[in-house]
Amino acid sequence: MDRQKIREIYQGLKQEQEQELSELKKKHLLVSLLRLLVFIGGAVLSVLTFNHSLIAGTAVLFSAIVLFLFLIRIFGDLTSEITIAENLIRINGNEIRALDGDFSPFNGGADFIDLGHDFSVDIDLFGNSSLFSYLNRTVTGSGRNMLVTWLLDPYKLRNEILPMQEAVRELAAKLEWRQKFMACGLGKPLDDEEINSLREWLGEDEDSIASPFKRIAYYILPAAALASFGLLIGGIMPFSAFMLIFLVNLGLTGLSFGRTNRIHDMVSRKHNFLFSFGQLVSAFENESFNSAILLSVKDKLCSAGGSVAGKIRDLDRLIRKFDSRLNMILGFLLNGFLLWDFHCIIKLEKWRKSAEQGLPLWLSLLGKADALNSLANYAFNNPDYCYPSISEREPVFEAVALGHPLLPRDTRVCNDFSVSEKGIVYIITGANMAGKSTFLRTVAVNMILGMTGAPVCARSMNLAPVKLFTSMRTVDSLNHNESYFYAELKRLKILKERLEREENIFFLLDEILKGTNSTDKSLGSKQFLGKLLELGGTGLIATHDISLGEMEQEHPGRVLNKCFEIEIDGENISFDYLLRDGITRKMNAAFLMRQMGIV
Repeated sequence: MDRQKIREIYQGLKQEQEQELSELKKKHLLVSLLRLLVFIGGAVLSVLTFNHSLIAGTAVLFSAIVLFLFLIRIFGDLTSEITIAENLIRINGNEIRALDGDFSPFNGGADFIDLGHDFSVDIDLFGNSSLFSYLNRTVTGSGRNMLVTWLLDPYKLRNEILPMQEAVRELAAKLEWRQKFMACGLGKPLDDEEINSLREWLGEDEDSIASPFKRIAYYILPAAALASFGLLIGGIMPFSAFMLIFLVNLGLTGLSFGRTNRIHDMVSRKHNFLFSFGQLVSAFENESFNSAILLSVKDKLCSAGGSVAGKIRDLDRLIRKFDSRLNMILGFLLNGFLLWDFHCIIKLEKWRKSAEQGLPLWLSLLGKADALNSLANYAFNNPDYCYPSISEREPVFEAVALGHPLLPRDTRVCNDFSVSEKGIVYIITGANMAGKSTFLRTVAVNMILGMTGAPVCARSMNLAPVKLFTSMRTVDSLNHNESYFYAELKRLKILKERLEREENIFFLLDEILKGTNSTDKSLGSKQFLGKLLELGGTGLIATHDISLGEMEQEHPGRVLNKCFEIEIDGENISFDYLLRDGITRKMNAAFLMRQMGIV
């Protein structure tokens, strides 16, 4: 399947949802009008029938209330369906933009930029037009955090990577299910703030309204109100006696009105969040899976003390019932007869206790599914990418037609490259803008993708899991009184110390020791390369210093040269970005300065 076919699929789904949305809005308007009609008609008819018969009036009022509540439920369901349809239109529209190279609709994770991280800043992992914005389709805070963790710490053993590949493959083929999952989450994003607020609520002490002693009264008084109403209708009890009990119930409700409002406001603000959470879990529970990771997630969601989706639905129904108090007439009747507010609070307390321990697990499981969904979306959008073979130790890295996934397809140049065994250092030389730094990032980005279980931008690839370390964009620090050169030395020292601890490091260094003169730089670079070889280091060093390539003669088989060449024809310069064997013989700094009128 080519990219044009994928575009057509997204366009087709978008058009289908636009038609569906139009139909849903018509139904939504009709139910809204019916709801208004039932409310007005029920009120008028009840008053008229009460004048002739108390029993008939009660029956009409009860029927009107039941029908009105039913229409409210239908109205709410249609509202949810409209939200889902709108989100699906947005999702497909965004994916069409992504196919055109526009990733602005997606969060780039700029808040995760860490200048001290092993590699993330050097390879543009986060920020605008970053790898994260390219991948990220998460709709939950836990999913976003998990995807970030996988990218920041991608090193895994072979037996951990292969199951992730299996899960990504399976989800990639479930396009409509994946989009429905995303649409449910977009209804009310499950962000960190909402999750923390929910955790705080779950951890609160039991409200005094729900104390055991008061619960007894909450059952006795409603029973008395219902019994007295029955006796009133039967002509056995006078109206004044019934009203006394009815008003006692309303009085008790009024005494706790402020506290009840606080509780209701708190849970109502979480309603949309919890509804989205329940929809996400329900979507996962109702789908069939074959891969081990997805089966495990589903099994844990379905067996965590009962169905998680069922628990969330129970809470959703409970909050809807609690919301009945917002209708003045309905709230008056429900609290006068049943002490409705108190019973809702008691049930909320019971639910809260049952969910307190399970929530962290539910969020973690949902986050894993959400993060895998992002990787699956990336896999679907790039059907020509391959899933790498994962080896135990060697070859360390071997790729055919390797390219950078963020570069436009029509201008991307791919190269074959391999690191056959550990302890080999490649020296990459080339002129300015010839492609050295981009190639280093290409290797790093595809290694990260491969270790997260995602496909890579290559025709084929073999990868042994490694820990990445880069030094490409060293930043000085005025706050810490550090020069650029000293900051780079600190970075290189970290690499040396980690190699001394025999960590499984693959390094990518770009133009080391940039902050000193050329002679000193050449000498220092050679000495550091010697130290890397002594420690058994494996990786790539990009440089303009062609003298560094001469160390291939001193360390045959352990230092290898690759280069990017340029072509200068009169006043024209061209780049082919093809990786070649050997040391570059062409530089372009003076040429570029002349061309720009600097000299």
